[in-house]
Parts: sequence; C-alpha cells; structure tokens
Amino acid sequence: MKSDYDDNVLPAQCILSQEQLENIEAVLKHDLIGIGVRTVLLVDMSGNIVAKHDNGNCSDLNSLTALAAANCMSMDVLANIMGENGFRLHLLKGRNQNAHFSKINRRFLLITLFSEEVSLGLLRLQIGDDARKMKDIFNKTVKNAFFHLSFPLGFAGGTRAGLKKMHPAGA
Repeated sequence: MKSDYDDNVLPAQCILSQEQLENIEAVLKHDLIGIGVRTVLLVDMSGNIVAKHDNGNCSDLNSLTALAAANCMSMDVLANIMGENGFRLHLLKGRNQNAHFSKINRRFLLITLFSEEVSLGLLRLQIGDDARKMKDIFNKTVKNAFFHLSFPLGFAGGTRAGLKKMHPAGA
C-alpha cells in the first residue's frame, strides 16, 4: 500500500511550532543577513509572511510579498505552458536593489532583497543550503502531524501524554 506522505507538502492543518519558527528565523538571520542580504522573507504562496529579517529599508513588505507570491504562481502557469514543471527561482535586477525569489517547496517562497555588493553565486549557494535546512524543519512538522493524526487522543484508552512518553521524538 502506497503512503500518502509527501515531503513537499505540509498538510493544511499543520502549524509550525514556536521552536520551528525560531529555527527558521535563525537560519534566515545567520545565513542570509550574515552575507549582506538587506531583507529576507519566508512567505506562503498566499503572500503571508511566515518569517522575516530586514534592515527596515523596505516599507511595504505586505504588498511585496503578495505581489511576489502572485508572480511566482503566474510563472508556474507560464512554465506549464512551456512544458516545464515550474521555475525554482526568479531574479530581478535593479539599479540599486535586486530581488531573488526561490521556491522552498509547493507552499513556501523565500524572498531576498540585496544590493550589488552581495555575490549572486554566494547568495544562490546559501539559499540552496538554507532551503534544505528549512525542508528538514518542515518535514519534522509533517511527521509530527501524521503521528498525531495516526494516534488521536484517547487511542486505545491512552492519552497524548502517554504517547509522548512512548514516542518522545514523534510527539
């Protein structure tokens, strides 16, 4: 029997824990802000900000994220028309600021705003590493969600606390 488990998708009912959000924010801050990126945002495909770090120079982040998510979805349609599965990244080059959009998975988009001083090659390598780190964090969420769905409260007369004792890593 084939499992419905898919590492690329977070179930709609999954919510990231505070610890997972802090881990994501640490990755963004230390790895991307550390190399000179001005603003880094992790957003869902609806344009909602999940995590961010910035230097305060971008005043309308909500509009930016909504437009970036819409742009990403429209580029996916364009890719399908061209016979591609999608484009993993988008790069916009301006006079003073550049934007790099990278899909982490089907639900999340990483947006980085940076100047000419940041090496694009270094940025792309760092984003690749960070995407893997974030996928690991997301996969923990998916596995925990499936664990809790598989063993609901009251399962076989047990309690969630009892399950946590039996399976501390999955609870």
